[in-house]
Amino acid sequence: MIRRLAALCLALPLAAAAQTSPSPEPAAPAAQPPAASGAPAAEPAAAAAPPRSPGVTFEWGGWFQTHAWRTFGGVNANGTGSTDLPLFAVQGRDTAGVSVRQSRIRAAVGLPTDGLLRGASAKGLVEVDFMGPVASDDASLPAVRLRHAWMAVTWKELANLTFTAGQTWSLFGGPNVALSLAHVAVPRFAGAGYLYRRAPQLRLGAETSGPVVLSAQVAALAPYDRPKSAGVLVGERSGFPDVEGRVAVAVRPGGKPLLEVGASGRYGREVYFLDGAGRDETVEGWGASVDARVEVPHLTVMGAGFIGTALGAYQSVAPEVRFTTDGAVAPATPKSLAVSAVRSMGLWVQGVVTPIPVLQGFVGYGIEEPREADLPATATVVNRNQQVSGGAILSLTSRWRVSTEVTWYLTNTQDWFRRNSTQVELGSLYAF
Repeated sequence: MIRRLAALCLALPLAAAAQTSPSPEPAAPAAQPPAASGAPAAEPAAAAAPPRSPGVTFEWGGWFQTHAWRTFGGVNANGTGSTDLPLFAVQGRDTAGVSVRQSRIRAAVGLPTDGLLRGASAKGLVEVDFMGPVASDDASLPAVRLRHAWMAVTWKELANLTFTAGQTWSLFGGPNVALSLAHVAVPRFAGAGYLYRRAPQLRLGAETSGPVVLSAQVAALAPYDRPKSAGVLVGERSGFPDVEGRVAVAVRPGGKPLLEVGASGRYGREVYFLDGAGRDETVEGWGASVDARVEVPHLTVMGAGFIGTALGAYQSVAPEVRFTTDGAVAPATPKSLAVSAVRSMGLWVQGVVTPIPVLQGFVGYGIEEPREADLPATATVVNRNQQVSGGAILSLTSRWRVSTEVTWYLTNTQDWFRRNSTQVELGSLYAF
């Protein structure tokens, strides 16, 4: 009896320790576009042992994001009506607030291939946040918004050949995203040199392996655009998908990223209905971009630049087109006589310094400048938009980070007026 009691006393603490020991924590999810192979980030966790039968596996994750802001001067709210994420300066009063709408939930999914597809691996991602329209003008009642919903099939033995189907980031503009804890739903420098878009698409990509990696991707995207003509999206009226591609070279000595340089482009069509019987007019949109990222000990520098026409779907501050009307002849009922694409160009760059592992400091600049001769004569149309932003991020734990950020918005409009405002933000992001 005494021996049994002694054995029981030893077994109980060991069993308790086994139950309370934390498992290794996964890396915090990164708010960035798809990897070079064409399959977006957020890999599903590999099973510890082969399952008895093929099945779907899930790895849930996301983050709790909260940030407070104070603006000094007017700012333009983004398309969802959220005044905490401005794109450019406007005339207006100071504002302040707190938001949690950039919090998100994601599920990385491992997909069975049933031994088919020549041994390919399959995975997927579904991700939502809370940046949809608010109910009854109550910012605490936002609608859920779908960000990503895609699946990808990869053949590693065939130069990582990857086929992706679903909604995710576009290729145009490159994969780099400016560092920020306050701007994770609408990225920093949006409307001022950073172009981004998520759209349903079919994508094919491949990349080599080794210290020097070559990659190439091509995609056909749903022709979604902001404007409508005769009640139909102008891109869909064209009957032609948006086509994009990107090629890149990356240097990764010892598997560690050192340098990546890429070039990307896009082509699309839009069809507008003009006044008069059967008067459809097609506008061709195109774009070219270069991007780069350099990582050395304690320092990362990244950025991109672009030129193009009809880029409104990419959160450009420039309107996609300009209409010519007969307003001078019939000001009460003007008719659209012609339509032409608006050209624009821009760039952004950011440097991130990491003096110690738990602290990051960053500063960056972005600018977009539409071609003034292409713009409508409307007084409030933006013909130059700039952002200067900096801040610091402190890691409290491996999953919890806090930040302070300051951004200066400087905007010129067609009425020759120059507007500016400053926004101060405090951010908190806990990844799970």
